[in-house]
Amino acid sequence: MSARVVALVLLVAACSAPPATVPPVDEPSSIVSYLDDAAFRRRELEASLVNPDNGYSRKRLAMYTEANWGALPIWNPPAVRVATAQPATVEVAQMRALALPSQRTEAELLALGREAFRSYPSQLATYANSGLVRNDAASRYGLFDGDGQLGGFVYVKLPDGTTSAAVTCSTCHSTTDGGRWIAGRANAAFRLDRMTADAVGGGPDLWGPGRLDVTGDGVDNPTAITDLRPVRFQLYLQRAATVRNDLVKLAIRIETLLITNLNESVRPPREVAMGLALYLRSLSESLVEPTHEGDGARVFARECSGCHQGDTLTGPPVAFERVKTDANILVNSERATGGVRVPSLRGVADRSLLLSSGAFATLDAMFAENRQESGHLFGTTLGADERAALLGYLKSLR
Repeated sequence: MSARVVALVLLVAACSAPPATVPPVDEPSSIVSYLDDAAFRRRELEASLVNPDNGYSRKRLAMYTEANWGALPIWNPPAVRVATAQPATVEVAQMRALALPSQRTEAELLALGREAFRSYPSQLATYANSGLVRNDAASRYGLFDGDGQLGGFVYVKLPDGTTSAAVTCSTCHSTTDGGRWIAGRANAAFRLDRMTADAVGGGPDLWGPGRLDVTGDGVDNPTAITDLRPVRFQLYLQRAATVRNDLVKLAIRIETLLITNLNESVRPPREVAMGLALYLRSLSESLVEPTHEGDGARVFARECSGCHQGDTLTGPPVAFERVKTDANILVNSERATGGVRVPSLRGVADRSLLLSSGAFATLDAMFAENRQESGHLFGTTLGADERAALLGYLKSLR
């Protein structure tokens, strides 16, 4: 089974655009409207799509109606987290469906989203059934121990009474550091390619750690797993700036992602989609505020702030010609808009894979003098002192 994830794409804009602001905080009424008003959801979906003619947009414009995806059965099956000390059998009696809140207040939905991040089966992973019971599963597949949960996986009960492994949001978008579980940070060690190859008897490691093929264009173009902690700051979603970002648009993006992940056969409860959107936006609270003082900050302001603006350290999309990197990801029929999302640099200090393809494992490698990789050359021609100052500043952004 494919484990494709939907990437994020954006419009063309010049780096000289006005300073970026955080996407607006939605009023509680917009949460209720998303949950209960089909016409409101449709308008928000249409407003979110930057390029209505790419494959991603055409699919949603055709299917995000009450007669199509809205008529799918709701998917909230009994599930249980896969324990780190994994038994060979699954106790079906331990499985529970998520408890949906009765009042649907923002606080209740946020709590639901926090639980769904680790427990909602966002895509079946039959390829993982054999791998998860291996004694070396954690090391072979780059799976973390998140408070006793192996790699964010769950076992889910299917309608026919059988069980299967499934991934959750946390499988790709969380990790551990010194025994502390970190929600939202990309799992740069995850070997989905190796796990799927083992499931069919072996094969080459196609993508490397921390990468997934996220587009449906039929081209093998693995993309580095995204850090979700700064998602609240992003003006757009997906690498190619495909989707405009605010709370409701993020909820719709999550809802449609889960529908396509589940083969368009079921849809999530909308409370789960909104809860996840609220929870993802809350992850920004773990990131430190940037400073604008010191030598490193001054080099950053001169070299980088045209695109990575203000306290959010992001901005409007820029033309692909300005960055000239990872064209197979950023310029394709599935999600391209003509522009490239400017990622927020809040939290960049502890990201392990940088740029869309994950070409650089560290900031030092990305800003190395005379590096071999092309594209995004900003800051690479600095003298030793200014380069050191810039790197020091970037490494403070945790």
